[in-house]
This record gives sequence, C-alpha cells and structure tokens, in this order.
Amino acid sequence: MTSLRDAVGHLYQALEDLAQDHEELTDTDVREALAETLNHYFTWEQPQETMPETYFMFSAKGDRGVAHAVAEFLAEALPAAHAEGVGPGQPRHDVLQDDSISTDNGETYDLFIGQSDEPRPVTALQAIRFEPGEYDE
Repeated sequence: MTSLRDAVGHLYQALEDLAQDHEELTDTDVREALAETLNHYFTWEQPQETMPETYFMFSAKGDRGVAHAVAEFLAEALPAAHAEGVGPGQPRHDVLQDDSISTDNGETYDLFIGQSDEPRPVTALQAIRFEPGEYDE
C-alpha cells in the first residue's frame, strides 16, 4: 500500500506534469477549485457519489486531467490515511500542506492548492462544478 505522504507526492507530481500542457493549472480559479475538492473529499472525507467535472481549466482535456489526478489521489490517499490513523480535519489538512513533500522540480502544495492555516468548513460544492465546463475550443 502507498503511504499517505507518497499519495500526496503523486498528486502534486501529476498536477505538475499536467501543468506542462495546461499553464492555467496554477491560476487562482483552478487552485481554489482543486483546494475545495480536496478539502471536501479528502480532508473531511465526504461521500463520493458524484465528483466535480469542472475545475475551470481552459479545455475539457485539462478538466479531465485534473479530475483524473484527484480521483487517483483519493483512491490512494483515503486507504492510506485510514491505515496510518490520520483522521479527518486538521491532520489531513496538514498532510496536504506538508512542505517537505515536493515534486521532481521542487514545487510544493502552495503552487497547486494555495495555503491556509485551517481546513475550510464542510460545505456543498457549487452545482456548476458538477456540470461540463464551457470552453473556447
């Protein structure tokens, strides 16, 4: 089984790789959408009956790439968090913001999800996030 730290590292590496073809990955709207999603489904472990389709990327391919990275992360990280006894809330938030976890190019969480001292409260994600995005392609 993958460790929780490794799962977080895999997520950030997947996002860095995606950013090679999709520079908008580090735009504020995308980072906020990604941080909201991770807060909801990982930090607070809310049910995954439906998952967001839209991360405000410039293309459907970009949104699909982010959604895939998040799904892969959750599949690795949730079992690891359970196995390691890292419960919901602040402990999981802290793992996401562990600055000793970095990509091959040395990037850390802040580039992808920003920084906050505490997890956001559990709230429903915007309905628009569960609909296909609007793209110029």
